[in-house]
Amino acid sequence: MESSDLRHFLTAACAAAAVGTGPLTPENEQRAQRVAHAYFDLHQGNHAGLNLVTQEISQLKAKDPARNPEASQALHVITETLHYCKAVLPPADFGHDAA
Repeated sequence: MESSDLRHFLTAACAAAAVGTGPLTPENEQRAQRVAHAYFDLHQGNHAGLNLVTQEISQLKAKDPARNPEASQALHVITETLHYCKAVLPPADFGHDAA
């Protein structure tokens, strides 16, 4: 993808996350962009970004999302973003299972 394609992908991923979760806070918009960018990088063969997302998910789960609405919302944003990413760039398109 070209940089304009990447920008469009990130914008669309944020919009998809907002549709699934409601309006995004600036922090959750950045989170959705990070997740989408990490997924895009995985498509290019770079696993580092998605490894960071996995660490973030673990940290959020450690905050007891059932009792922490911010952690719950953050996990929901990550989930919605990954659903969008998988729909647009299926893992089969890059030869290995992702996220």
